Amino acid sequence: MGRGSIVGVRPTLFVSLLSWLPVACAQGGSGRRDAGPAHESGLTDVDDVPDASEEPRVGLDAEVEGSPDAPSHDVPVESTGAEDARDDDGAPLGLDGGGDGSRDAGIDGGSDGGPDAGVDGGGIDAPAVPAITSVEPRVLAHGARIVLRGSGLSGPTGVTVGGVAQSFSTISDGEIVLAGIDDATPLGPQTIVVGTSRGPASAEATVVRLLVNEVDANTPGEDREEYVELATGVPGVRMEGYVLVLFNGASDTIYASYDVSGMANDTGLLLVARSGFVPAPQIAFSGSTDQVQNGPDAVAVYRGSTATHPVRGTLTAVDLIDAVVYGDSADPALVGALLLPGAAAVHVVEGTATTAPMRSMSRCGSARRDGRVWMSGARTPGAPNVCP
Repeated sequence: MGRGSIVGVRPTLFVSLLSWLPVACAQGGSGRRDAGPAHESGLTDVDDVPDASEEPRVGLDAEVEGSPDAPSHDVPVESTGAEDARDDDGAPLGLDGGGDGSRDAGIDGGSDGGPDAGVDGGGIDAPAVPAITSVEPRVLAHGARIVLRGSGLSGPTGVTVGGVAQSFSTISDGEIVLAGIDDATPLGPQTIVVGTSRGPASAEATVVRLLVNEVDANTPGEDREEYVELATGVPGVRMEGYVLVLFNGASDTIYASYDVSGMANDTGLLLVARSGFVPAPQIAFSGSTDQVQNGPDAVAVYRGSTATHPVRGTLTAVDLIDAVVYGDSADPALVGALLLPGAAAVHVVEGTATTAPMRSMSRCGSARRDGRVWMSGARTPGAPNVCP
């Protein structure tokens, strides 16, 4: 290699090259060609090269980066394309910016590179369209707590069922709880409407008036003909989401509970009795005799299930829909927890020892949790009560 071809390289580097040259020649190199004019390399002669015994300055990097006197070396660097990462105005692009290379694109920004694209974001999502996706339970009983779930339900301006305003609370953007279906809400198929600033959300549901309608606790012989009858007010409605609970007045705890399920008959009634009873019950007792205690006891219906109201469960008014307290004497705890205060808090007597086995306790009014609407009357399982 001729000296004339080494441009701008300092003597230290040249010493390194000379130390390498004999090895290269020994390996079959062609040797050194004649040097060109001295002024081309900036060195006057080989004799001007410092003695190799002198301690050299180590490495090209030391010359370029470590010395303040080091001249710049025009070392070509292969382009990575980074120098071209500029927009049409010459401004550098953001790191991993938007797809169109906008200068305002954030780190891993939105695909449009807009000025509002956030870090690893695709812009602000539009508010959810108001929608109701589930109603729990799907049958709405007067007085029952109802949970509406969906999207875009925050900040509701009102909730109606069948056109009747309902009391409610907002849990989140996706959940609203109705405190209890208003007793004035019309029965049958109705529309639930949640008003919001972004428009209404709606769903369909069936409204019922779920009541304990008749109880026969004392029957002739071994008490095989006992039954409880529930009224819905809606013929043919299929029930779910509620539970029938029987309370023992001696301990004020649950001694039996049954999920209220099945289809009401053509008069809107559901019968709970032993298997083989006539007429056939929609819900069967777990046994065949002594399934309803004579009292002082109570029969109630709640929003819930046998899981929420198990045997030996405690007395509560939470999620209570309706109840009747009965027996020869009153049980203060049952009356106080299950019936409304005041004049409604009275128990029912089925009859005397002689008459009770031939009669039942019948509802003759529509008020919920009110002992005044009950009377002792003729047995009418699965059929409307006989009232004065």
